[in-house]
Amino acid sequence: MGVLSINELPSISDSYYKSAFTTFKHSLRNDNRLDFIATLKSKLLPILPPASQPLRILSVGAGSGEYDFLLLHEIFLPCTSLIHYDAIEPSEELYNMFAERLEEDPVPGVHLHKTTFENFICTSDSQYDLVLFIHSLYYLPMDSVATAMENFLPPDSGAVVVLMDSASGHAALHRALGLPEGPHMRCLTDVLEAVREVDGQKDLEVLYFPQWVDVEDLFLEESQAGLDLLSFAIWKDLRRTQREILEEIRTQAKVHLTMQRLEGRRHWWTPEGVALIHNTSSR
Repeated sequence: MGVLSINELPSISDSYYKSAFTTFKHSLRNDNRLDFIATLKSKLLPILPPASQPLRILSVGAGSGEYDFLLLHEIFLPCTSLIHYDAIEPSEELYNMFAERLEEDPVPGVHLHKTTFENFICTSDSQYDLVLFIHSLYYLPMDSVATAMENFLPPDSGAVVVLMDSASGHAALHRALGLPEGPHMRCLTDVLEAVREVDGQKDLEVLYFPQWVDVEDLFLEESQAGLDLLSFAIWKDLRRTQREILEEIRTQAKVHLTMQRLEGRRHWWTPEGVALIHNTSSR
């Protein structure tokens, strides 16, 4: 397949390609989120305590609570009404977003803590059935999963659920564009290897989903052509891209990736990986 030059590209902002791309990404997001919930639910239900017993969950780096409330309503609450859910988030902005969500949808048993993972370890001796790391391991030490298993799970029971970008395409894009790779470029496989190094007996089950994330405050909607061009480019091998196209993408990326929070809606779409780490040597 040939590679189009910049002059050969149609006017994306007011063309068929813009509407087609919008339809494509929104349909993927909805369908695959259902797949994600269904698959994760089938894996979690067998290891959750009976409905007559309290379900205790710790969410590390809960952020705005979007995924927390999704899991609560789709998986946990249908199983039991006896829930103790501790969500910790050090960012004041994200903490406030979670608090607003909790005020609008008050779920009994959900407790929000404005603290770091490290401080929570020092101040809490609670035990949990599940520990969730939902897009938070990028900002935590590599041994955080093993630390959580040692401090917050009973011996030989419970599990850790890790959700994070697979990062392979994301990191490759940054390398191709000459952009810096931060801690958010950490791959799921790196985390699993860190757990294995601490305890090779841990039962690791990696569940990959073709899931897509809609992250706000990254792209300016007014530059739709650059947005579409960059989004499509994530799934291409940029090393084979013509130099002028690569320069155009690089320019767009540098502008958008350095912008602060601005009004409007921006999108960045990446596949995600999920790992279920059982706290036992055999199931």
